[in-house]
Amino acid sequence: MLKKDISLPKWLVGGLLSSVFKGRLDTVNALKIIKGRKIVIYHEDDKIIPFKISSLQTGVVNSKDRIAAESIRLSEVSIADSHNHPLDRFPEYHQLLQTCRSCVGLDGNLPNLQDMK
Repeated sequence: MLKKDISLPKWLVGGLLSSVFKGRLDTVNALKIIKGRKIVIYHEDDKIIPFKISSLQTGVVNSKDRIAAESIRLSEVSIADSHNHPLDRFPEYHQLLQTCRSCVGLDGNLPNLQDMK
């Protein structure tokens, strides 16, 4: 007869659960305490993060507090799932690179990346 109950150490169960459930993910409040320039990159048709109810961009726009953050909306492209689509496949990729470089104090001007492929 097979034993149906398996004894697992509490540390293993706790570790597995904590790796899946990270607590309350309050990205809007987390964004408020970040110093310096902030960028929110979003796509309105994200299959993992529903834009209207979970998007950081929606939270920033609807926040009672004014949160200074730049936003870059990724355009529609002909794909089934934009969530895992490489950023360099979106038309806004160069804008995103320029903004990120500028945020860390680098020259926003970019070399011609098409020549590097």
